[in-house]
Amino acid sequence: IRRFSDIKDDQSAFPAQPSPQMFHAVEIMPKERILEYLRKVLIDLCSSNDRLENRDFDYPRNKVQLSLDEKKSNFRLKNVEETVEAIDSFRSTQTVASIVENLVEKIKLTNPDINNLTIIIALVYLDRISLELNIYCTSETILRLFSACLIVASKMHRNEISREILAQNFEIPIENLLRIESAITECIQNLAVRPQTLS
Repeated sequence: IRRFSDIKDDQSAFPAQPSPQMFHAVEIMPKERILEYLRKVLIDLCSSNDRLENRDFDYPRNKVQLSLDEKKSNFRLKNVEETVEAIDSFRSTQTVASIVENLVEKIKLTNPDINNLTIIIALVYLDRISLELNIYCTSETILRLFSACLIVASKMHRNEISREILAQNFEIPIENLLRIESAITECIQNLAVRPQTLS
């Protein structure tokens, strides 16, 4: 680069890339902006996947569920024992928006000062679960999957979330939360999040 006389010291021959300051930019955003983004993404996600429900429980490729099975935990991401009528009844009483709003309120209850980055990184992990593992969360599984992603994101960031309090507030038995968390960390190939991803 230096051999080109027309390139100044502060210039680069490579395309501009987001700097590590992107992490700071996310962190200083108003919390309500982050939570509103979370609401929008999760509502869109669950609404779409509820219509394509057969994708979220594809046995041959569901590595997280296979990992749970290997641990002999007898715990399923999806309540397969429930009848179609029971699931339809559940969905008729709770809209996707109310389920997601309930999730957001549970996050606030768990830690009102949770870092913006932890929430966004948890969304990144949810995205990687769908891309790498072909597990697509629905309104039925979003609480379990996102809470586990939140715990992993917290551990990778500042560890500001207590597993015990999160399990209590999300009404998930702590042993089940730990099993999903462990299965996710085993199955996702890369837990690092780069500035470009945040951008």
